[in-house]
Amino acid sequence: MGNDGGWNRIFLSYNVKKNNCKKVRDFWTIIDNSILFMFDSNDLWPGYLALVPVLGAYFVIISCQNESKLTNNIVFKYIGLWSYSIYLWHWPLVVYGKYYNVENWSLVGIILSIILGVISFNLIEGHISKNMVGGKVKISFIVLLLPLIISFTGYVYNKNGLVERFDQEKREILQSAQRAVGDWNYPKPNLNISKLYIRYIDNKSDKNILFIGASHIEQVYPYVSKLKIDYNVYFLTMGGCFVTPSMKHPQWECSNIQNYKVLLESVRFEKIVTSFYNFNSYLPKDGLLERAKEYDEFLLNIKNHAQEVF
Repeated sequence: MGNDGGWNRIFLSYNVKKNNCKKVRDFWTIIDNSILFMFDSNDLWPGYLALVPVLGAYFVIISCQNESKLTNNIVFKYIGLWSYSIYLWHWPLVVYGKYYNVENWSLVGIILSIILGVISFNLIEGHISKNMVGGKVKISFIVLLLPLIISFTGYVYNKNGLVERFDQEKREILQSAQRAVGDWNYPKPNLNISKLYIRYIDNKSDKNILFIGASHIEQVYPYVSKLKIDYNVYFLTMGGCFVTPSMKHPQWECSNIQNYKVLLESVRFEKIVTSFYNFNSYLPKDGLLERAKEYDEFLLNIKNHAQEVF
């Protein structure tokens, strides 16, 4: 009796003997329907509240399942048969409707989920079931299905996702961001402010944004350069370096970003974007506390010189 089947038999036996099955079913049916009005966006979901519909579904299923006209009919039989396909379709449809703000999408989405679920069940799941022999899928079916899966996966991989779903402007931004991951063709500095070498993008604006950090920041340059933003862009960077003075790189000078205060005093920035380099990189012995204080000072400085810090 320790397994699920044992518990089901206990509940079924109890309900039939006590003739309470209809009451149990009706009670949980009402509870399941009422949760549409019990919960709102402030409730944590998923969470413990999910127990209510789960328990409700469980008791509805085990209560008078052979006698109930509600559950033992051809409509519910086929809904149950198609349910997993409907479930798989409902989420992409929810996302689509939300993204494009489609009117009355809840109703349309439910109808489309059922229609597409029925179609995919008959085209895919139904064929898989027919090709099951002794609980195992026929090799011939796998041979036919596997190339389709591999082909689709390869297409998505080579395209870096299905970017075709975006309009041309968003597609260009996304593709530039993807290229930026492997793009190390960081342009040479084109602006010098008090011996600080800066990559500057002039967008003819009276507002400014600063990107400061190591190679993590340098890599986003191709992406940022493609954006149509209402900010002049400053890149103050040095690969392999950290903004704290206690960080001494053995191969090159890091003063270009460690003297950042000069730039903050020279230019007014609305926004500053920074990255966190390896905090322990080239850390002097017993220098952790000093570096932490230096970094706190850096964060305080950029917060005092910008409206927003990222």
